Amino acid sequence: MRGESSERHRGVPHHCAERPQQLHIDLTVTDMDKAEQQVLEIGATKHEHQPSEDDSFRVFLDPTGHPFCLCRD
Repeated sequence: MRGESSERHRGVPHHCAERPQQLHIDLTVTDMDKAEQQVLEIGATKHEHQPSEDDSFRVFLDPTGHPFCLCRD
């Protein structure tokens, strides 16, 4: 399904009380800006809340709203 949307797929938002977040993925990258561009191209969005003060990680949401982070190597 790599970056494609499916009308049959119905994701559950990570904040849904019936199905709380079950997994959080941190991806280690060597080039943060390039990795950000790549995840945005395949459907992620950058989360408005960016808690890293030194830009050591960035928070994104997959197309169904589940959070994941890109972490500087």
